[in-house]
Amino acid sequence: MTRPHVDLPMHAWRALHSGFLDWLVRVPSEISHAMMNRLGSQVSFEHFMVAIHHYQRLDVYVRLDEADEVRVGIRVPVSDGDDWLLFDLTGRDAGVDPDWLLQAGRLRIEDELQQLLGSDE
Repeated sequence: MTRPHVDLPMHAWRALHSGFLDWLVRVPSEISHAMMNRLGSQVSFEHFMVAIHHYQRLDVYVRLDEADEVRVGIRVPVSDGDDWLLFDLTGRDAGVDPDWLLQAGRLRIEDELQQLLGSDE
């Protein structure tokens, strides 16, 4: 399974990290302990980013909802079913708007086309 490529602005990553820490404090202790085990008891911003990009212990999604509002959230990948949604933020809370999402999508498509077709150098 290929993971989606997610390039968010740094302030959006910070908002997700803050949202994750808020979620971790609010959930029942057994869930919090299980998540801390999954992350090796490391919840600093740097470890949060490593858990997403290198170890894929957390998954980030970015989507438009029915009202064309950007939603950004964190899920836990699971092997035998749908990912478990931990929380999501509105684009307003994460500092991401639909214009950014469309532009980022265009850049991703251009990158993928360039990889498929090879560079014209």
